Amino acid sequence: MVKRNYLFWLPVCLLAGLLFFPGRAGAGADPLLRLSVACSEPFAWDYDGDGNFNQVQLWFDVEIQPAVGKKNTPGYRPATGTMRRYLKDQIRGNPVAGYGKQLVADAPRGKPVKVDAVEISGRTVSFAAGGNRYTATDGGPGCKHDALAVNNGFADYPMPLFAGDITVAAGSPQGR
Repeated sequence: MVKRNYLFWLPVCLLAGLLFFPGRAGAGADPLLRLSVACSEPFAWDYDGDGNFNQVQLWFDVEIQPAVGKKNTPGYRPATGTMRRYLKDQIRGNPVAGYGKQLVADAPRGKPVKVDAVEISGRTVSFAAGGNRYTATDGGPGCKHDALAVNNGFADYPMPLFAGDITVAAGSPQGR
């Protein structure tokens, strides 16, 4: 009788564990790339129409989750993520809402753009998003030695970095 109860409860407990405590390889895994950088100098703009010109800055956020499994094997999922572009109020520190009719996006942090075709080489990650190819290099803490470039299919354009950080995960197979 004890064996029968054991055989019943073991699969139930395993299933409950998988549902309520997913492993690190799932959606809760550390990102392969986390990028949050300011790509413009602050500028004055009356984004809320109250007559006051607020200091805002263009920010660029990317988060890429690592691939799961081995390529060309069942269950393999390639690295993928999202990219967002948005304006950030420099005084309040929050994303600017509702500026889509006048500038870039409707949602406060911009609409997520799918990231795919991820390639890793040391501390550099290349990816495709929104019809462009991006290359991000982690040069250490802060953005002083980081680099970000966009290729629109014709040429590479280095993006100026004014604040933030690009981080390639230490746990990535080819990371630091």
